[in-house]
Amino acid sequence: MKFRALFSSFYRPIYDSITDLKRTRSSTLQFVMEITAKGGQGKMYSGIAMICQRLEARIFIDLITQRLNKAGVITIGIHDAWVLKRKDETFDLVFYQVFEELGIRPPKLSKEVLESATDNIEPESSTEK
Repeated sequence: MKFRALFSSFYRPIYDSITDLKRTRSSTLQFVMEITAKGGQGKMYSGIAMICQRLEARIFIDLITQRLNKAGVITIGIHDAWVLKRKDETFDLVFYQVFEELGIRPPKLSKEVLESATDNIEPESSTEK
């Protein structure tokens, strides 16, 4: 199966949006033309990646991270990931809740427990000789 047919079968609304954007003229969506003009491309659909990156940032930073902070979950954002001090069920709840409210299927979460650089350091002995 060709990529286009496969993509459209799994992500029909996104495929239709991209197709519509490719057919759109600058007079219809001026903001897209402004974005693409800054990149020097001049084609309406060349701004799709920029629009998707901005949307991702809005979801991850403006919605998820702010809600986590309000719930008392301290996070450090690194690109498209969060670092948490410890496992927190509130994270999963907020993450999936935001995507549900937006009507978007959430991406699969991949979790990794990292050791702190100080986890394996033995405390210095304070015994005097």
